[in-house]
Amino acid sequence: VGRLTSVKRFDLLLRAFARIAADLPDWRLDIHGDGPERARLAALITDLGLEGQARLAGVTPDLGPVYDRAAILAHPAAFEGFGLSVAEAMAHGLPPVAFADCAGVNRLITDGQDGLLVQTEPAADPDADPDAAPDAARRLWQRLWPGLWRG
Repeated sequence: VGRLTSVKRFDLLLRAFARIAADLPDWRLDIHGDGPERARLAALITDLGLEGQARLAGVTPDLGPVYDRAAILAHPAAFEGFGLSVAEAMAHGLPPVAFADCAGVNRLITDGQDGLLVQTEPAADPDADPDAAPDAARRLWQRLWPGLWRG
């Protein structure tokens, strides 16, 4: 959920999801919002072969029902003054996955209790584990629904 701009790093989210999409064939990644990165993100969805599992949902005036039917809120932003979408999602009982170094979000999430904080931001650290974000999604899935994991 958010404006489709580079600071929101939806491209990183799509690349992370592409790494686990085959293990989660029933999962869908919906990105709600609009902005200058829309065309580039649409092309990336095609390039990554995610047409059946990822979509750009556009602007959604009432996100409550979206949060209510989602399993995880992935929040890949590099920076937030205040993570409104994270706070809204958590108010709906939706666990977020975000980067631990994202100010404004890392104060809302208690890692391992009401969401997960990915400890290393891959784009900023060339030695970072490229599987950090997908592994966080796997850990959250296994914690919330241990009998349903297929990977």
